[in-house]
Amino acid sequence: MMVKLDIEVYEARHGFVARLIGDLVADTTLALVQLERALVATSQVVIDLSGVTTLDDSGLEALMRLVKARHDAGTVITFEAGEPCLFPQMEHQPLSESGPGFIRLPARNDAVIYPAG
Repeated sequence: MMVKLDIEVYEARHGFVARLIGDLVADTTLALVQLERALVATSQVVIDLSGVTTLDDSGLEALMRLVKARHDAGTVITFEAGEPCLFPQMEHQPLSESGPGFIRLPARNDAVIYPAG
């Protein structure tokens, strides 16, 4: 089964919002390393977890590493989530492929970070 994590990053009033969409699992944690690098010069970040459909302990650990790294650098981080829809990984169906306008970053997993718009 293929797992996928897309990340929308867009500017908000006082910083940036990073919306995670898809599977936050061991096979997609590299996307959070890429996100952390993309947010180096950011003072405030909202991490929106409303699009996460699958979460495992490796995904949660990677998320906490990102939060700690940005917090240690002085970034104010808050979390936002709508009505979550979490499914066990074995029952999750992969999201459809990215459309035009998406930026693919080199990674070992199927991670995509793109501006919302």
